[in-house]
Amino acid sequence: MIVALPVKNPAGAGTLSNIHLYPKNYGIDKVLLDEEGNAATDTQRYEVGHPFTYQAKFTVPSNITSMKEFRIWDAFEGSGVVYDGIDSVTVNGDSSKDYLADFNAHSSFVFSGANTRWDYNFNLNDANAKAFYASLAGKTITVKYSAHITEDAVPDVAVGNKFYVNYTTDTGNKHELEDDSTKVTTGGHKFKKVSSTTGATLKGAEFVVRNATDKYALVAHDKVTWVDDRDDATTYTSGEDGK
Repeated sequence: MIVALPVKNPAGAGTLSNIHLYPKNYGIDKVLLDEEGNAATDTQRYEVGHPFTYQAKFTVPSNITSMKEFRIWDAFEGSGVVYDGIDSVTVNGDSSKDYLADFNAHSSFVFSGANTRWDYNFNLNDANAKAFYASLAGKTITVKYSAHITEDAVPDVAVGNKFYVNYTTDTGNKHELEDDSTKVTTGGHKFKKVSSTTGATLKGAEFVVRNATDKYALVAHDKVTWVDDRDDATTYTSGEDGK
């Protein structure tokens, strides 16, 4: 990090005597946790409806009570994935106490975009809230939150996710930090039955799925196995739109 001094006062003549430095992405870290609770490094594949967990860490600035605004938020960058909720909030890695209730009491929290985004806005205009956040100054906050893939997801299309920290200093300077995580996706295929002669969609058409080695798909208990006999395969029926 390179800092050039002195720094001129943007409000007029002279230079600043007090300077706060905010390195980009300092004290912010966002990861997707795998089934063992470790940070996933490769795109994770989940069945529709299966829950998974994100973990975001950020450091509360030492001058938090003098700021005009401080908020954290998280959003998906794609469709077919929604949040289930905030699971826990811990401080400095101490999991013996969950600060989630305290955060909810001293912040404005909302889900938006049909649960594809959540937002915590620290209530820095309230004396009790300022006292609470002052007690966290300089400490690292860990937020864990869960999500799942919906039936609207496009198979094999990875969906990204970013965590943001936005703040406005006492002098009105706005800053935004961000960090992304490993993407998630789901497998599968979508079928549409159409007439071989007219191309019109077919309602109520029964069919099975066959792979390139002439085996048939048997689907049971969220697992696909491949069988030799067509009569043992899972039979699907197309709906109104042929899907």
